[in-house]
Amino acid sequence: MLFASGMATLGVAVAFMGYALHSERVLNDSLQLRIAQLERIAAMPVARSASSAEPQAVTPALASVAVSTRPQQKDSAGSEPSMEDESRTQAQSWLQQLTSNPKLLAGQVRQRRNQIEDGYVDLAKSLQLSPEIMDRFLNLLARQEIMNSAHEQAAAYSRPPDEAGIEERKRELERHAQDIAAERRAVIGDEGMARWNEYWRTQGARSQLRSLQMQLVDSNNALRDEQMEPLVSVLSAERERHTTEREALFAESSSKPNPSAADTMKHMERRFALIEQSIQRQRDAAAPYLDREQMAAFSTMLDRDLQRARDELAVWRASTRIAAQSDPGH
Repeated sequence: MLFASGMATLGVAVAFMGYALHSERVLNDSLQLRIAQLERIAAMPVARSASSAEPQAVTPALASVAVSTRPQQKDSAGSEPSMEDESRTQAQSWLQQLTSNPKLLAGQVRQRRNQIEDGYVDLAKSLQLSPEIMDRFLNLLARQEIMNSAHEQAAAYSRPPDEAGIEERKRELERHAQDIAAERRAVIGDEGMARWNEYWRTQGARSQLRSLQMQLVDSNNALRDEQMEPLVSVLSAERERHTTEREALFAESSSKPNPSAADTMKHMERRFALIEQSIQRQRDAAAPYLDREQMAAFSTMLDRDLQRARDELAVWRASTRIAAQSDPGH
């Protein structure tokens, strides 16, 4: 672990996983989900915030299924660690209960559907479906999410034994993603799927604006319908630009097979600079559509985001310095 001693001293739980793919996840192209995947792979934590975090109640247009694709490893005695064995047993037991107990699954689906409806209050309006079709679609989303999660946990403790197994696991993921999309299309049709994909493409901005609405709830100055779509459009465009910039930075940084502490620190500093620039562009993009009070609330949200990113960078600087002091021969 590159920063192990520094992290222990600071008491910061940062998982440094190296530049190796630990899991495969079929993701939609919403900004923060894509960046989260890339930076999780690169062991570069993402600061979550009210304006950037994505709710996890619903999978995107395709399946959200994460499984380990590393070859299975065993301990020196030839058997797998007991903790991993116990976790595998629990995950497989939960999956078996869901598939064999309709009442249990129905209860889980109802609970997840409530979470979906609470977290995505504008979904029905965006998809323009009849109440009957929307009801079926919400139940489908909830069931898929419950089962995807259970399969994900079980698969995480069933790693392929070799490279051929890894490739087959990837093909299984692709087939599963296609099946998930086909089930959804069967309920809402091609036009519904097009609106669903657009909804998820702009979900980052919609989540950000929902947070802003919460800030304005007591002011009698909530965002109006005629403000929402232009704001969704300009903020989504900025988030997509930021995605492209962050992915380019990741590609450049990950081109080094054995990054040093200095390399990682340089990446984090450039990452912060991109975040800072994006936040300023968000201010500029939103300003024409918000009145003074609304803009003040939005700026406060963005300031918090920027401070979180600044604090995270400070932690990395401190941990790098302490790690270097603890390991002067590195």
